[in-house]
Amino acid sequence: MTAPLARLFGAGLVALLALPTPIHRAAWGDSSAINAAGRTIASPTRVHETLGIGDEFMGIRLLGALEIERTRIDDIPLAELSGLAYDPDDDILYAVSDEGGLFALRARFENRVLTGLDALSATRLRDGGGLPLDGASSDAEGLEWLPTDRDLLISFERNHRIIEYRTDGRPVGRRAPPSGYSATNGVFRAPNLGLEALTLHQGQVLTGSESPRRRDDDDSYMISRADGTLFRLPRRDPEAGGLTALQALRDGRILAVERNFRSLWTPVVIRLYLFGPEPASPVRLIAELDNGKGWNIDNFEGLAVLPDGRLLMVSDDNGSGLQRTILLCFELIEASQDDPVQSPK
Repeated sequence: MTAPLARLFGAGLVALLALPTPIHRAAWGDSSAINAAGRTIASPTRVHETLGIGDEFMGIRLLGALEIERTRIDDIPLAELSGLAYDPDDDILYAVSDEGGLFALRARFENRVLTGLDALSATRLRDGGGLPLDGASSDAEGLEWLPTDRDLLISFERNHRIIEYRTDGRPVGRRAPPSGYSATNGVFRAPNLGLEALTLHQGQVLTGSESPRRRDDDDSYMISRADGTLFRLPRRDPEAGGLTALQALRDGRILAVERNFRSLWTPVVIRLYLFGPEPASPVRLIAELDNGKGWNIDNFEGLAVLPDGRLLMVSDDNGSGLQRTILLCFELIEASQDDPVQSPK
């Protein structure tokens, strides 16, 4: 939602617009002839009323933000972006969408500040028979770069699974999810509350569901690694919190994104937590971005880390013409070493 509308209608409407909803295809119109490949597709934007580039807030430093335009790349709508991954060798930022789109992008920087985004190409994720994914099978959420194989690892909701993909959208094969996160009936509280977040931690798959699993307590997320290691992350609001992204950092710690939405009359809140590298390590609240306290943010769902430790975070516009796709760049600062908000149980 644009800042003027946010100020006009208030934080409550901003919260409503950031609630995940089905794609509003009418917002796209007849754009089948549009192909943004090879050109710039984003422009600088503000995500706070007073804070700007280089300013610090809690445990982060802001390093630029872009609003990605509503367009198509190779006839695939650039919308509902839910996961990011970065290939440092070819300098490509990959993104996946809830509709099974895979996008290759290039972020541009000046003095470490995010200044632009170029569209390179796009393709549909495909099944083993070569057909584009559709329906419940296409809901891609988590995304991670596999540097050894030069492939992408993708987690899916609704039809819950983890699959390794080539960068051209062809599947390589399934990866077994960590213990307790299989797609058996009854594991997740709803089809759309499944394998939302994915990263590689110490060379192993680490994943968590958007909402606690049926067998878990309401006040925490259980994040599971392939070797059986479990991390517990606090859920500030047991009724409205949702885990949307995980990203392992170079030092072994893990950054998590939690989205909080309660009702029409309350703002959307995005919280960043830092935890690990061990289950007994403290959990720290790094930042709390609140649309009711000067922030002009949206439904952040994807994270990627750059070689120097800077991070990129993207929002899912839910395919709605009333929401924005924002790409935010930031880095962690020493404030991240403050007292923990909670030690794991």
